[in-house]
Amino acid sequence: MNGSTVTSAHCGQGSVQLYADGSTQADCDLTFSNNVVLRASVTVYSDGSTTWNGMYQENLTAADVEKVLAGRQTAGGWAVISATCYQSTLRKEPDGSTQVECVLTLGNNTSYETTVTYNGISAPTWP
Repeated sequence: MNGSTVTSAHCGQGSVQLYADGSTQADCDLTFSNNVVLRASVTVYSDGSTTWNGMYQENLTAADVEKVLAGRQTAGGWAVISATCYQSTLRKEPDGSTQVECVLTLGNNTSYETTVTYNGISAPTWP
């Protein structure tokens, strides 16, 4: 994650799967040196090497969503110049994504309020 390193990992015992090739997989919360907490599927191979596949960020804030929205294109072709997202409206969905109410200011000097969905890994979406 942007050059940061994993500083701790907490894996759910109930998610552990053992495979015939000697590898083990589990769902883990990885804490990075930049304070991002990412839910990921971690695989440890029989030779001791590891890989991980990020699913979603656990500790997203409204400010995190604001940062990722800047410069994104709308369906109408306008760029998001700025975004104001409200922490009090932030909620975690069962699939791990985060939804938050935001006011987007676009390149054509219009603003509108919308619900933004973001998981910390893939691009944010909004209607």
